[in-house]
Amino acid sequence: MIEIVSRREIQAGWSGDKKYRVRSADGGEYLLRVTSGEKATSRRAMFEMQRAVAALGVPMCQPEEYWENAEGANILQRWVEGEDARDALPKLAPQTQYALGARAGQWLNMIHSLP
Repeated sequence: MIEIVSRREIQAGWSGDKKYRVRSADGGEYLLRVTSGEKATSRRAMFEMQRAVAALGVPMCQPEEYWENAEGANILQRWVEGEDARDALPKLAPQTQYALGARAGQWLNMIHSLP
């Protein structure tokens, strides 16, 4: 299990999960999502689906670990540095936006190939 040595809460995002940017003992950075315990079954399923999607090569936060504790259901994913698409896309040329949208459609097609 990855040893977390620090965590900083993240206010962004659409879900009701608590989210943290965490650092491990070896200096790795991760996204920690904590969901209330009553949603543990669905969060475990979400973690397993994330693993299947990552195995297809879809660029995403790679799922690392799942566990449950007094805080709730926890999913740890590798941190991906970047800018929110809502902020970044309007700065790009229309052709680039279109190309990125087409690529996203290809990734969605890969995701929907899973049972």
